[in-house]
Amino acid sequence: MRFMTSLNIADYKKTISIAFILTILFPLLIMIYFIVQYIMPSLALVQRTALGIIFGYCLSAMFLVSLLGYLLIIQVLNASARTRILEEETITDPLMKIYNRRYMDKRLIEEISRAQRYELPLSVFLIDIDHFKQINDNYGHQVGDDVLKGLGKLIPETLRENDIVARYGGEEIFVILPNTSDSDAIIVAERLRHTVESTALIKDNKRCRDNQKGEY
Repeated sequence: MRFMTSLNIADYKKTISIAFILTILFPLLIMIYFIVQYIMPSLALVQRTALGIIFGYCLSAMFLVSLLGYLLIIQVLNASARTRILEEETITDPLMKIYNRRYMDKRLIEEISRAQRYELPLSVFLIDIDHFKQINDNYGHQVGDDVLKGLGKLIPETLRENDIVARYGGEEIFVILPNTSDSDAIIVAERLRHTVESTALIKDNKRCRDNQKGEY
């Protein structure tokens, strides 16, 4: 993905390299100036004066160039940060803050291909929250959203870092477990079900403690 610019990651690296070179030229010219003025006394005064004037102009110009290089580095880093934020927004569900359906479809194809290529086990399971409609009906959709937000934080924390958790739709959550056998996936799913069952997702409202069991 690109952020209002034709620069990709490789272009960022090239631009930062150029800006870095421009930035170090200024102190390099200062060093050369002092060498000419104080370490080469054999030069005539007129020659040293002329060289000093030339270097003075060069130093002024390189100071501006170095400043431009510094500002360029800051601009590129900011653009890169904005790009990462936009990339996260395009693959993240805005409510639950986990991956969205589009990213899940893409990663599922990739993981199936990887598992077939290297003959690795791959497991998936679908989480469906029991009686979620009753939560919305009894306590309001805001509480229902808070429950989904809580699950969006709890589930990834319970699983491994390389597992993929995505919102499949509504109150359904899809989990991809790379390099995991079906027997291990059952254990993971049961452990996750127990964790969700025993966790109060709405801690500031006693009526809204979520004691619903995940259905896998």
